[in-house]
Amino acid sequence: MALQIMPDHVHMLVTLPRGMLNSRALMLLKGGSAYHFFKNHERSRLRLPRGHLWNAGGCTVTVGYNKLSTVEDYIKNQNEHHAIA
Repeated sequence: MALQIMPDHVHMLVTLPRGMLNSRALMLLKGGSAYHFFKNHERSRLRLPRGHLWNAGGCTVTVGYNKLSTVEDYIKNQNEHHAIA
């Protein structure tokens, strides 16, 4: 697993349970994180467009086992890729 939070997007490498659709996983991740964020930062909802933490949609990609380390390295090096100190 790998996670990198950028100012305007997130890169995440996760293993899904057998049979779970990528779209379902994305919905659960976005919904769950928004729920916990607003539970801990109630006033933040007022500053966000339409009170939503996440934009509509998203991108999911399936990665084969032989590419896991390549994708993990890509995610871990996002600060360098985006020139963020």
